[in-house]
Amino acid sequence: MKNFKYNVLYILMFMPVVSHSNNIAATKDPQGSVNKVKISNSLDVNEIEKTQVLDASNFAYFNPSSLYGQDNRNINLDSFKSKSTIQEGTYYVQLNINKLKVTDTKVRFIKKKNDQAAFLCLDKDLLNYLDLDEKVLSKLPDDECLSINDIHKNAYYDMDSSKLVLNLYVPQAIKNEHPEGYINPKLFDEGVNSGFISYNYNTFHNDDRTTQYLGVSGGVNFNGWYFRHQGNFDSNDSGLGGYTSYENVLHTDILPIYSRLSLGQFNTQNYQLDSLPIVGVQIASDQTMLPWSQQIYSPVIENVANSNAVVKVFQNGVKIYEKTVPAGPFKLTDLGSIGSGDLIVEIEENSGERKTYTVPVQQNVYMIKPGRYNYSASIGNYHFLNKTTNDLISQLNYGYGLNNNLTLLSGINLSENYNSLLFGAAINSGIGGINLKFSSSQAKVFSEKFNGEQYNFDYRYNFDKYDFSVFLNALHQSKSYLTVSNTFSRLNYEYLTDSEQNNYRITNNLKDQISINFMKNKFLNNSSNFSFGYSKNTYWDSAKDAEQFNISYSNLWNKIGYTLGYSQTDYSSFNEDDKTFYLSFSLPLDWRKSKLFLTSNIQTTQNDNDFTTGNVNVSGSLGELNNFNFGAGILSTYYHDHAETSIQANANYLLPKVSLGATVFATDDKQQYSFSAKGALVAHKYGITPVNTLADTYTIVHVENGGGARLNNAWGVKLDRFGNAIYPTSSAYSENDISVNPQDLPIDVVLESNQIKVIPRKYSSTLAVFNAKQTSNILLRIMVKNSVKLPIGSQVLKSDGTVLGMMGQSNQVILENRNDVFEQPLKVLWGTEMNQSCEIDPIPPLKAKPIRKNYHFEILNVECH
Repeated sequence: MKNFKYNVLYILMFMPVVSHSNNIAATKDPQGSVNKVKISNSLDVNEIEKTQVLDASNFAYFNPSSLYGQDNRNINLDSFKSKSTIQEGTYYVQLNINKLKVTDTKVRFIKKKNDQAAFLCLDKDLLNYLDLDEKVLSKLPDDECLSINDIHKNAYYDMDSSKLVLNLYVPQAIKNEHPEGYINPKLFDEGVNSGFISYNYNTFHNDDRTTQYLGVSGGVNFNGWYFRHQGNFDSNDSGLGGYTSYENVLHTDILPIYSRLSLGQFNTQNYQLDSLPIVGVQIASDQTMLPWSQQIYSPVIENVANSNAVVKVFQNGVKIYEKTVPAGPFKLTDLGSIGSGDLIVEIEENSGERKTYTVPVQQNVYMIKPGRYNYSASIGNYHFLNKTTNDLISQLNYGYGLNNNLTLLSGINLSENYNSLLFGAAINSGIGGINLKFSSSQAKVFSEKFNGEQYNFDYRYNFDKYDFSVFLNALHQSKSYLTVSNTFSRLNYEYLTDSEQNNYRITNNLKDQISINFMKNKFLNNSSNFSFGYSKNTYWDSAKDAEQFNISYSNLWNKIGYTLGYSQTDYSSFNEDDKTFYLSFSLPLDWRKSKLFLTSNIQTTQNDNDFTTGNVNVSGSLGELNNFNFGAGILSTYYHDHAETSIQANANYLLPKVSLGATVFATDDKQQYSFSAKGALVAHKYGITPVNTLADTYTIVHVENGGGARLNNAWGVKLDRFGNAIYPTSSAYSENDISVNPQDLPIDVVLESNQIKVIPRKYSSTLAVFNAKQTSNILLRIMVKNSVKLPIGSQVLKSDGTVLGMMGQSNQVILENRNDVFEQPLKVLWGTEMNQSCEIDPIPPLKAKPIRKNYHFEILNVECH
């Protein structure tokens, strides 16, 4: 059938009487009437695949005399004369329902006995897309293929074959009503069975020591159940050190209630209460299953490094992030999903100096749509990094959207040594979003009892008209108030790791916490931005207050971007504060189509060792996909009595199978370097596939014989020699377009479609298989005795009568399969008379050498006798 399409267009292209207007070719019959047939103006192979020759309400008539003028030969062109209906088969189409695009999917048109035309098969998948009312579904016939009339007498469809667009029209009264962005949960794909292991390695070396960090995560997906593991090796010497596991959990979705069941070792998911590490069980709603649901908040970490430094981020005593950054201001935006609880940020300078401070993480507004709710319920034993305690604790929190302006919040912690009760409200008002919470706790630590209260206030307002936003958080707790984390830390203090003890010291005996943030885009002009941030922790005991202050202004002058700022941080690991002024410049450079930037930073820091640093750095990216990034520069540091000059460089290379990074820093008497590698291996039914990065939800892509082709929208990912690749970052409960760039496919591989849409569940591994056909695309040049010119439209048939192709001009025909030429004789038929045919003998494979091969065709000369 595919060859039939090729040759129909091949014939129409050379018909002398065809004229084009709005993609309509017109021919006149002997009586002068005009008959129309839609054709494509493009002869691209992929477009030819999609072309439907026949219009929905017309016939296509061809006058044989138009092919040879007055030489009226008896040419059989009945193959081109057909009523314009959709032919039976499977089509990959854009599906629209009631004029709204729903998805791209496969549909089937089938024929029943005695039917002349094929009709659209409404199978289970299409019914899910229609999302009909349950009462309507219960009355439908029990048939795998329903017709559109089975749905409703006023339902209908039309198919635009030239564009492969299927429009379904169904009365709105028989459809379920949903908010914008709704996806039927029946379409959430539980995925296929697979397993993976991913790694994130970083080593840091200077003159004094070498540190090693290897974060490991793995998982197994089986029949809608998803096991996940996380842990790391961490050491301060040349070895990897001991291994710490902090997540071993089994997940599965409970779609009817938009929830997820979790079993094992994990951090509880809470909307109001503190997230806790437990070994137990939890059932919790997942707002991402809902349309336009609110995503988990992840803060941006901003500060200034004085040298090539290692930045580490801890939450609840667990290291969740590590990255080496160059000297100057830095911004970390890729923390990913995190739970509730303050973040502890540690900056380790090249000199070994460590500075730590707190970033408050408070979800500021908890509004829920009216009539909806979120909840979580969990029970289990409290778990530290290296110990599961005997402390059994249960948590329950619930939020309900009362109306558009008010959401009610509640939460309970219950255990032998700790109980707390939380009430709160989220308010949506004309002056901004407000969140109020009150918590009362009762704790028993050995022989001591603590009863206290905590008050929390959040406020946010976005002035969209003025590109201005403000966020305010204030917290106060009484001296005898204990959080659940601090209570269990006191009870098990001798088992705490250093990071857990540090987390306890910073959060214990907190009295007041306040943070204020302003941001103004288009401050003075369209390219200028202003931001201000301030936070402060005060304590009931003698612990030093922790304060942080940031203010910055950025703008663009001609091509030069610049930022002026001031930062002040009270590091909990130091007695003195850092006060830093900084000025940075960035200038794009044009050099041989490469993306280069010249940057310069000047900063002065006031503390016990006042100093000023300045650097000049050139950075850029190379490669077709900008997958190689680099930077190199000179850094000078000026102290009271001396100056120090150093060189620094960094490079990152994103390969299809691994992401590599390195930094170098050197002075006259000091050297430092680091190396990082990140990637994953995924095992699935088609083999084992490496990939440069992997999220918790991913898609396995398979294209038979498609090695070398790139995936669109997946940075640097290519199909391996087995035709496999991993789309690493699929969005759960959302439509994801997975597409293959056909330009990189082998010339003999043709895709039915280069795009597939998947809607995965969280943690699932969906499968996108692209149907590809390996073809030879042979162009036969047929020589006939006495140089007879064969008529255009002559049929080439196999011995069983199967039509392989239609003759084009100059005695040429396109065939897809070389075996059709090798294995049996072929017959060329151009009329109904006995002498209006000839035969082509099978060609021995060894002699079937092409006289020329180009991108689309392999050309062979054959004889027909």
